[in-house]
Amino acid sequence: MTPLLPLVAPAIAFALAGMRLLPRVGISFDEPLHREYGLRLLRYFASGGADRSFDELLNLRFYGGLFDLAGALLERALGAVPWYVGRHALSLGCGALGVAVAAAIAGRLGGRGAAWAAGLLLATTPAWLGHALFNPKDVPFALGYLIGVYALLRLAEELPAPALTSWLWLGFGVGLAVAIRASGIALVGIATLVVALHLLRRRRAGAARAELRSQAGRLLVGGALALGLALACGALFTPLLHRRPLANLAAIVVLQQGFSGPNKMLFAGELVRPAQVAHVYLPTWLGFTLPPATLLGLLLAFLVGARAWRARRTSEAGWSVVLATFVPLGWIVGRGVPLYDGTRHVLFIVALLTVLAALGWSIAWRQGDSRARSVVLAAAFALCLGEPLAWIARAGPYAYTYFNPLSGGPARASHRFDSDYWHLSGRAAAGQLDLLADRLPQGETLEVRSNVSWKLVAPFLRPQSRVRPITDERAPAEVELVATQRRRDRERLSLGDDVLASERVLAGQLPFHVILDRRRSLAGGPAADGVESGSASLPEDPRPGADAEAHQLTR
Repeated sequence: MTPLLPLVAPAIAFALAGMRLLPRVGISFDEPLHREYGLRLLRYFASGGADRSFDELLNLRFYGGLFDLAGALLERALGAVPWYVGRHALSLGCGALGVAVAAAIAGRLGGRGAAWAAGLLLATTPAWLGHALFNPKDVPFALGYLIGVYALLRLAEELPAPALTSWLWLGFGVGLAVAIRASGIALVGIATLVVALHLLRRRRAGAARAELRSQAGRLLVGGALALGLALACGALFTPLLHRRPLANLAAIVVLQQGFSGPNKMLFAGELVRPAQVAHVYLPTWLGFTLPPATLLGLLLAFLVGARAWRARRTSEAGWSVVLATFVPLGWIVGRGVPLYDGTRHVLFIVALLTVLAALGWSIAWRQGDSRARSVVLAAAFALCLGEPLAWIARAGPYAYTYFNPLSGGPARASHRFDSDYWHLSGRAAAGQLDLLADRLPQGETLEVRSNVSWKLVAPFLRPQSRVRPITDERAPAEVELVATQRRRDRERLSLGDDVLASERVLAGQLPFHVILDRRRSLAGGPAADGVESGSASLPEDPRPGADAEAHQLTR
């Protein structure tokens, strides 16, 4: 049994760091939709299923509503507190629990050292911390998946006769995942592979067929129990599964693999549709956004795993985690499932890759044949942890926009890959717009056209703000708020426009947004304090030939 401290300490540190960042976090582009989905689900359940207004909310009906329902209930309980505060805290709690469960998985396989390594690695993974501050789908889904994997690991250790509680925990974990995304049901199929591997090994070891048939029968009953519980948990929070649950679940799983989005995205310096780069998208993003300590740990784990494979020392317990990681990863890459918005759809894979990396580090430490080697490994681990920690400290609420040194770092990679794809910088834009409005004569308002949903900006304007959005597409705009992570708006940026303000973390980085003076009515005065001003050209990119690329993006 893994000691409690390596499970709890990194999770608490993670939660405390997140709590310091929460007051600066904006609203992501789909949070208002998910908030509305949760409120409509409340009406659905309160009306006994009569109010089906949730069906009219884009494609949200294809998602489980567990997190959104919890957020809606929390919003009602908190009263006057802004709705996003409770949801962000809830998401952060899911992220902290995910750190603890990942450490528990690693600890069960590799002991105390592996648990510490996994907790520290995941707690300092910018994609995990960044998304845990606001993500309404992918972090809660990853938490359910991790709980299911932990249950599967325990179940694999107990083969050929797993305890009833292990089957129930597996069903509960999968059910939590399905209550967010239907694709979580795939973990039941992975459990089937683990059981089949066990029976095959028993057969090769000379077990009698009658004994194997008896074991298979008992395992089939346990699997059916876990599957039933998973379906019940998932269907409870997914109204679309209240009718024809199995048929609708299968249809949703297939449908969710095609949510590629109609818009182009910036990938490797080119504007492409998700389906065009589906086979290379995930490996590229993982290679460029996993922290150095995780990448080195995965290399160590591969070397150790290869030796164990040759020596035939692998166990069903180890295979359960490997399969839970690489079956979905291989399916996504092999089938060419279109992804977008970085690694957010596969944060559950990110967490499990972190677990495997922690095992690699832990085994390397244990196999050290000298004290000097152990000291060198410990120093290398600490040094590697420092790199993403420095980014988190600097980027704050934009932690998830991290790129590792293999990509050239966040400043260079932002010119080649989507960065603030969630449009979190709407909060910073609100403050900048208020400062610009303060420069106007008393009684006048600052009218702004924006390519960002005003729902991401308005909650953060001052109560008596003199900033007003322009809703008439034909009306002229004095000021325009442009999020640079959208294709059409990169192309509209003109080198001749005046930038009144912009938002970025590093010099040379593509700004998350720019505020442009379209009629030059505010020109001539000094920039307001705290508002960055300058030329409308993209910031200098230190890569060779970057000027030509930046100019191309602004045409």
